[in-house]
Amino acid sequence: MQKISIFSVLALLVILFANSCKIKDDKAPSLFFSSDVELTQDWILQEYYTLPPATATDNVDGDVSDAVTITNNIVFYELRSDSIPGKTIYTLENKIKNGTKGFVGKAATYAIVYSATDEAGNVGTKQLTINVKNSLYNWAYNQNKVNVNYLISRTKLSSGGIGGIGGIYETTPPISQDWEYDNLDGVKTTLKPDASINYKIKISKIGNIDGLALSVNFNRFSNAVYFDNIKVIGKEISLSTGIATEYVYLVSIVNSGTNEYDLENNKFTITYQIERWEEQLVGTGDYEFEGRQWDYDKKMSFKETFMQE
Repeated sequence: MQKISIFSVLALLVILFANSCKIKDDKAPSLFFSSDVELTQDWILQEYYTLPPATATDNVDGDVSDAVTITNNIVFYELRSDSIPGKTIYTLENKIKNGTKGFVGKAATYAIVYSATDEAGNVGTKQLTINVKNSLYNWAYNQNKVNVNYLISRTKLSSGGIGGIGGIYETTPPISQDWEYDNLDGVKTTLKPDASINYKIKISKIGNIDGLALSVNFNRFSNAVYFDNIKVIGKEISLSTGIATEYVYLVSIVNSGTNEYDLENNKFTITYQIERWEEQLVGTGDYEFEGRQWDYDKKMSFKETFMQE
């Protein structure tokens, strides 16, 4: 029978003793931001930011910052390293990394969860909340996130054609009048910031034609105002016959040089025109909309100042 050496026995005893003294690691790593990082942040839509990096330490493994990962529901656009000089190119980065630089493409509230895992499998987390808003958010809502009213001071600049146009009188549906227009002050409307384009808002109501609204894009560099063409079918009631007739109304910009905005005082001025188009027989109109044929009838131009109530 082979004898077991005393050294083998001692070695086995040392191993058993070491294992019995080994500390059980059930504590997750701790994650940290620098002292100037707030856990809830407000970002401006399409503005360039650096996602704050986090470090992580573990009671057993020490520094585990290299193990920090991020899970999120954010749509983040990262500046590419091969951007063409003079032209910034952005690509969608689905898996944003610790310290990623870029901008967010949609206004919303995002939860960014940082996590780190130690060798024992313990997971530590820390959450960063980012509120992404259009720069004109405060134009549209008060502190309780309720729409504020804007008062419209409206002036007719010019008109063309004969007859009247709906959407400018305090009647619903509007009653056709002669091609004369009384200025209206104190008409109220609300604003809705665009979720994808910064400095763009939707004016919920102009006139009284249902759906007649403006989407306005304020150029902060040139102080100019641009807006999308708006098309809607509305009704007018004839003053003489009482019959309601449908028309197409087109809203478009008149002169960008007369448009301006004042961010500090929640005030802006725009100049636009409304065209009215009459329905025609199939195949005879110059313009097709909603599967129907239309011809130009008349137009009117307006300059309006909007100021928070």
